[in-house]
Amino acid sequence: MKIMKMIGFLIISALLATNEVGATAVERDFIRKPGHYSLDAQGSAVTITQEPAGSWTLKVTWRSGDATSSVAPEDCIRGEGWFVFVETPSRIWVFNGIDEGVLLSNSEKESGAKWFPRAALGNCPQKFWDALPQEIRAKYPKVERAGAGAPHGD
Repeated sequence: MKIMKMIGFLIISALLATNEVGATAVERDFIRKPGHYSLDAQGSAVTITQEPAGSWTLKVTWRSGDATSSVAPEDCIRGEGWFVFVETPSRIWVFNGIDEGVLLSNSEKESGAKWFPRAALGNCPQKFWDALPQEIRAKYPKVERAGAGAPHGD
């Protein structure tokens, strides 16, 4: 009986560990802990690590067939309140935990990193907008009223 309980415990532990580390970021929407998160079946991924000095690194790698591209903007995670929102595998929003963030994109229309609160914030998804701290949203009331994707003035 003890052996069966131990096997059950090990199976459940393994499933929970697999869910945490190997979970598809798209299924999770928000990433708030370091780890390696799959974006798609081709091997695209978000990897977040905490360095010994307390700094953070974030790298996004997109794979499509034999092609690979990646982006790793410096200093895009700076405070404890950081989070990553996966809108789609090719559009990833990062809030640095303090006062700004970046849109990481790999699509035909846009690619690379666009820092906000410049123009990119006006096009952010509503879920991302709602997760931003109130003081950030208060700085951009036109964006909040216009909603995600609507044009606005800076």
